[in-house]
Amino acid sequence: MPFISSADNPRVKLACQLKGDARARRAQGKFLLEGLRLCEDAVRSGFVPLEVFVCSALAPHSAITWQNMFEITEQVAKKLSDTQTPQGIFCTFALPEAQTAYRDFFLRDGCYLLLENAQDPANLGAVARTAEALGAQGLVLCGGCDPFSPKAQRAAMGSLLRIPLLQTEAIAEVIQTAKQLQCAVAASVPRQGATPVTALAKSQKRLLLLGNEGNGLTAEAIGLADELCTIPMRGRAESLNIHAAAAILLWEILS
Repeated sequence: MPFISSADNPRVKLACQLKGDARARRAQGKFLLEGLRLCEDAVRSGFVPLEVFVCSALAPHSAITWQNMFEITEQVAKKLSDTQTPQGIFCTFALPEAQTAYRDFFLRDGCYLLLENAQDPANLGAVARTAEALGAQGLVLCGGCDPFSPKAQRAAMGSLLRIPLLQTEAIAEVIQTAKQLQCAVAASVPRQGATPVTALAKSQKRLLLLGNEGNGLTAEAIGLADELCTIPMRGRAESLNIHAAAAILLWEILS
């Protein structure tokens, strides 16, 4: 196994760019995962490791039989990691081919979740994990943070690599396409007069819209919805964390 001892190694420097820069991920067409569990889960989901960096002092790897493995020092592992305690195993993978056919995305019955301008990658990952667990058919991202950032992938625990994913800036076009395919579109808003999610009519196909952590949905997104829904709250809190809101809404819609 080739040995890399310097954090200035060109291969390591390229991999380091992947952990903190969405533009670098797009330019290289790759993303970086850390930790044996997450890397193995990606492989089980059909992703093929392009490069594998292993620090024997931090992680056992005797059972790993992947190609293109490189032994690295603890110093290099710290350089590659975006956590305080490096896990010692890092893999680069090719970015999946982007879904561009809106009509194909909404063909299945069930509930789809659209996040508009989600800002926190940890929240995004947690929402994806919950959406997959509760049976959402797909996740649409309109703007916001990159789902292939290490923080989003770590919080998702593999869900962002399994749940059907559509990224687009054309929110009006994607919502109109969903409507054409008989998706009932509901916008989640913390306001009086909106339909409580517990009273939302059942629908064979639904697209649920959720806004970002600070400002909620834009006026454009709200105006495109068929109806407004809300989570009834008894306390003085004005709104819920986007992950908590998604969990409650999806549970009510899909139960």
